[in-house]
Amino acid sequence: MLLLFCCFWLPLAQAKTYISESVSENTRWVLMGSPYIIANDITIKAGATLNIEAGVEVLFSRNVQIIVEGAVVARGTWGLPIEISGLNKKQWEGFFFRKNYTVLGQGVTDTTTSIFEYCVFRGRQYTPTYLLRCEGRALRLKHCKIYDCQTAVQTERQAHAYLEHCKIERCYRPLHVRVTSQVWVEHCRIKDFALMLISGSLQFGYNRVEKSLSRGKHTGFVVWQVGAAVVDVYDNQFLAASKAAFTLYKASRRSTITLRNNRFAKNATHLSLSCEQVNRGKFIVSHNFFYKPTLHHIEFFNNCHLVADTLRLDSNFFQHTSLLDLQNPANIGYAEVDSSSLYSKMRLEAAGLLPARRRRAKFGWP
Repeated sequence: MLLLFCCFWLPLAQAKTYISESVSENTRWVLMGSPYIIANDITIKAGATLNIEAGVEVLFSRNVQIIVEGAVVARGTWGLPIEISGLNKKQWEGFFFRKNYTVLGQGVTDTTTSIFEYCVFRGRQYTPTYLLRCEGRALRLKHCKIYDCQTAVQTERQAHAYLEHCKIERCYRPLHVRVTSQVWVEHCRIKDFALMLISGSLQFGYNRVEKSLSRGKHTGFVVWQVGAAVVDVYDNQFLAASKAAFTLYKASRRSTITLRNNRFAKNATHLSLSCEQVNRGKFIVSHNFFYKPTLHHIEFFNNCHLVADTLRLDSNFFQHTSLLDLQNPANIGYAEVDSSSLYSKMRLEAAGLLPARRRRAKFGWP
């Protein structure tokens, strides 16, 4: 019996499938052929779908990527996730989802959505540079985990991405939403990162964001708008940022940025706001809860000694801070020496403060 078992198990243990040619028709990678080793750059051609079964392991040779003009459907399960990483733990270059272009250079519209469920992506030493890069296509991730990369998800030029119940750790830039793209992120956990850069439209809710690291002038969740976009940030937790948890660096007159029902706790600074940009678009800060900053609840930067303006807040809760304290310039942080409270022309007004009793009853915060 033992001999029969060994004879049956050995072929499965030694199964390897090398992939070196592009996929031009519907193809399935099955568990019996795992691991699948991507030997060189390949393309999933337009009209073709690559299906990957639960439990399959996909290994990329050094500096190799998959270009997707068709679609990838990778559905693992909780017990049999799909593992995607570099061969022998080497550096690799991820997936690029893009439009198919004709000979005349015209983009061909493809509404097919690539789907990853219960997949585990493992990078190495800040590679892939772009683990999941999407241009003009749709991408959905659910119950996925991403570890150790430069940029986890980047959307460009009318791309759409949906992230649900995902976990991203130790990626320098877990999310980069570029102009004209749209992203939805809900019920995710993002930890140990430097920068999330938001230049397109974003719905960001019920997420836990923690431990943004101090690497560069601006870190944490950074909004940098140059076009028409809507950024709605709601019901999240922003925790333990080494600089600012949320930064409004740039806004356009056609942008709407909303912060509502979020919990900020134990960040160096909860909100870092550009005096030059904070009132360029529509900026709403409402019903948020700010606890135990290391430095300041709110910090201003960018020529505050030149900009004579007022930021008006809706009702929020600021721990150990009265309405009078909040509106006292001496209690506001300023990132630049020449924009200290003595010289700043930027002023802060608040509609009111949420009482602790209402906070507990309505939102359940401690």
